Amino acid sequence: MIRLKRESVVRRGAWSVYRWTQWALDWTLSRVARGGWARLGLGVVVLSLLAGCAAQPERTVTDLYGPLPGNIENGRAVLEDYGCGSCHTIPGVPGANSLVGPPLNGWAERSFIAGKLPNEPEHLEQWVRFPQAIEPGTAMPNMDVTEEDAVDMVAYLFSLRRDLTWHDRTRNFLGIAR
Repeated sequence: MIRLKRESVVRRGAWSVYRWTQWALDWTLSRVARGGWARLGLGVVVLSLLAGCAAQPERTVTDLYGPLPGNIENGRAVLEDYGCGSCHTIPGVPGANSLVGPPLNGWAERSFIAGKLPNEPEHLEQWVRFPQAIEPGTAMPNMDVTEEDAVDMVAYLFSLRRDLTWHDRTRNFLGIAR
């Protein structure tokens, strides 16, 4: 019996897709073991899954939210000025290579902020400015970030994307090691 890694799927908020996929695999494989018409069903399931893997056009942050206010280059400088690199690894920010907090690479592709807020620019701006108000007791301190600086930080963080192919993203999503 094939088992998908539940932890890698739950992290991404796709539990219902995981359950359906697991059920479809179990059902189909049990029918194939008996032989007969189920092989046709397996072919249909496999083709359906492969159709979802067809190359899709990359969606950018601008496609989802329109042009973000803020200055990307100023955001990089502001992240350095506030000392964000003393806790986070941030690509493009000199000296930002710490692992106290989570690394911020590929930020635009993340689903959640602090495990609870949808990763949207306005939520990230509020998180950067008031992390203790959003999640009391979090390790991220209030840094007294101004609204203008937060908008620039958000613009920079949403410019960070990982350079992964659809195949690599699918492998990561399913928790399949290379």
